[in-house]
Amino acid sequence: MRVEFPTTLDVRFHHHPQGVRWELLSPFVVVVNARAEDQRIIRCPPGFKTDFASVPRLPPVYLAYANKAHLAALVHDFLYQEGGGEPEREYADSVFLQGMLDTLVPEGDNSLTEEDAYAMHRGVRAFGATHF
Repeated sequence: MRVEFPTTLDVRFHHHPQGVRWELLSPFVVVVNARAEDQRIIRCPPGFKTDFASVPRLPPVYLAYANKAHLAALVHDFLYQEGGGEPEREYADSVFLQGMLDTLVPEGDNSLTEEDAYAMHRGVRAFGATHF
């Protein structure tokens, strides 16, 4: 699987009683397996709201994983809100993982390493079902 993010992320910050949300201002397109037989184009519409990655607010976990993988987290949230059965959840989680792996940023303030990607994927597999 390969995940591409050909559009620019354009969002606006909102503060809600449930916490911070970001609203898409323009369509966000994700291409999974470009030019392959099983290619899928995912279009997240303007107005869609996300918290990006729902990282637990436990200080060590939050410090390690917050503010990383926004592109992959956005499409993951979108696929989760579409719902379905366990195959759809597994697909959403695999797109999340591959999206992170295809956009690794190993240096800087919001670095995302391969280890981070696998740890975040394990987190959504273990705890994401209640949000699907």
